[in-house]
Amino acid sequence: MLLLLPLQWISAAIFAAVIHELFHYCSLRLLGVHVNRVEIGHSGAVMDVEPMPAYKELICALAGPVGGISLLLFSRWIPRVAVFSAIQSFYNLLPVYPLDGGRAIRSLLRILVPQNEAKICDVIQICSLVCISVVAIFACFWLRIGILPLLFAAGLWAKTKIHLAKRLF
Repeated sequence: MLLLLPLQWISAAIFAAVIHELFHYCSLRLLGVHVNRVEIGHSGAVMDVEPMPAYKELICALAGPVGGISLLLFSRWIPRVAVFSAIQSFYNLLPVYPLDGGRAIRSLLRILVPQNEAKICDVIQICSLVCISVVAIFACFWLRIGILPLLFAAGLWAKTKIHLAKRLF
């Protein structure tokens, strides 16, 4: 991003990410969950928390995207932040673990079908990744919009590879 975007857009992206993570943090604190440690890296923030019930995890997983989408209300005054927060929120809602959408689905399945949660979650994740990959291949070769969709799909596969390998093998 640093090489491609002007500073105003980079600061908007950082601000949107901070708001996203603050909504996660605030939801944890409002639900009474103790946050032991917060680590911020290139792929977002990782919060080390105590074990919590599935309903709390569901609320906390959805809090970040809800916070990002709520910034659309301010798009008239901070349009760049609104654009990045919308993109980040919809990306994070993809049903792929460890993204927020994957965490939300896992938590919801733990509530509804605790005995088969892991298997159903893995099937949803693999189906989602395959669909995203098919759309990326279509966009790249049929619509000829460049290689970016393929890189996006490959990045998602790489992000979930470790988790899938542990679960399936």
